[in-house]
Amino acid sequence: MIGYHNLESQTRELNWNKLFSDEEINNNTKNTAWEFASKNEDDDFHTDVVFLRTACGAIAEEIGYCHTKTLLMYKKYCGEFYFTKENTKRLCDVIIDKLKKDSIWRNNFNKEIYSSADGLSNVYNGLRREEIEQLSLDELCNLYEKQYKAQIELYKKCWIAEVIQVPGVGLADHLIDYLKSFGISEAEAENVFYSLTRSYKDSVYVEEEKKVIEIAEYVLGDSRLNKLFKEPIKHLRTYVTPYINDKIEEIQSKYGYLGYHGFGDREPYHKDDYIARVKEYVTNASKIQIEKGKWERQSEEKNSQVHTLREKMDKLYTELFVMYGELAVSKAYRRLAQLKNFYFLDFMIGVIARKLELPESYLRFMVPEEIISLLRGEREKVDINNIEKRTSEMVYMILDGEELIFVGKEAQKLRSKMEGVEEVSSNILKGRSACMGACKGRAVIVERSKDIHDFKCGDVLVSLEADPDLIPLMKMAGAIVTDQGGITCHAAVIAREFNIPCVIGTINATKLIKTGDIVYVDANKGEIIVGN
Repeated sequence: MIGYHNLESQTRELNWNKLFSDEEINNNTKNTAWEFASKNEDDDFHTDVVFLRTACGAIAEEIGYCHTKTLLMYKKYCGEFYFTKENTKRLCDVIIDKLKKDSIWRNNFNKEIYSSADGLSNVYNGLRREEIEQLSLDELCNLYEKQYKAQIELYKKCWIAEVIQVPGVGLADHLIDYLKSFGISEAEAENVFYSLTRSYKDSVYVEEEKKVIEIAEYVLGDSRLNKLFKEPIKHLRTYVTPYINDKIEEIQSKYGYLGYHGFGDREPYHKDDYIARVKEYVTNASKIQIEKGKWERQSEEKNSQVHTLREKMDKLYTELFVMYGELAVSKAYRRLAQLKNFYFLDFMIGVIARKLELPESYLRFMVPEEIISLLRGEREKVDINNIEKRTSEMVYMILDGEELIFVGKEAQKLRSKMEGVEEVSSNILKGRSACMGACKGRAVIVERSKDIHDFKCGDVLVSLEADPDLIPLMKMAGAIVTDQGGITCHAAVIAREFNIPCVIGTINATKLIKTGDIVYVDANKGEIIVGN
């Protein structure tokens, strides 16, 4: 594991300008071929540092290689992180090579994601949130360390899955190139790729919706219940039968964490949310068949080109297509485990902050070792002044195994070297098709579901990277467009399972498109045209 070094302590002994001259800053920022990876709104450093450490360390235990550099810039609760292009390409090459050569690793990859996700989820088995308040500092320390180690174990698998989504050098491009070797065009290869990576397993999103529909169908089969479901929710919750109540609680206990996303909201789906969803199907029963129709998987037998190519492919690539398709399902599963962890972890952070008499924001800008030191009573190891500065602005870097944190003027100096994004002028955007189809409609820029009050059915949802809390909006959308994400991102998974035209990885959609613009999304070509 990468060791943590408190830069504030270092700079008391080593002069900052001597440690990092302008030339050295240029070499590590402006003159380095950094590649933008993601921008996380309403996030905190404390959660991001876990996967960045894993990406630059622990994944080497899996594949013998890892990222050697990363850079994360935070302004309050908005973070942007970068890796180097050369490093990312090398990492993709290593992963793809291992997938092709190691059949056991390849065939067990998704299974191990499920297993690691269960390991994280099981940290809190039998524990209620309110019980965390009663834990001693030692008990809190043990629980905190346990979830931290479980997160690392999960990220060792799922970060590898994320890396191979990178456009241009990832597994999707490798598989499409393989299909093109049979003499078909790029467009044909994209279509065949889409068919061959369509998983026949339901994700947790569809599992949840099917259970909601099961309750709605039960209500529709009982005339008395059917009549009761015309009542407003505030009354309806008192009328539901014990059977329906138990069924809803079962769904809520397993899937309710899917609603827990976005720093401002961070609330799981409540019983009333599920009652409202059941009521929507009961009062508009035709939606049930529409929804079920979205989940039908088209048989590849109906596509002669897909069937012919499948017969020509060797066993290795057949397994790679299947494995890649299931990555979307396993990603949804592990995301549910991560959201459950955040549900408990966020509460735990608040409890620790109150017990230590510190602002919660301080803990959200600490690395795990700092929190553990405080819980062990080793306050002298933690530089509170440095942490206070982080909450305003900070830069975190891993350079060849060394972790560095910059605050104040030093952070601003590094940020200034990274800024200067090119202006976007074209009215045509290109990305990767995640679900075929086309749609023309009004664009709505969305980051968090709570921020949107006028999203209408058929609107085009445009987002940086549509997260699980946007699922209700995604299902209403005529099309989905994202700046970020690969074929297994949340938007892609939802789009493919609910048959919504979707284009991902456009990079600049949220910069070029404004809410109210009329856009034409041609997901068959991976293209978006802004305006008429």
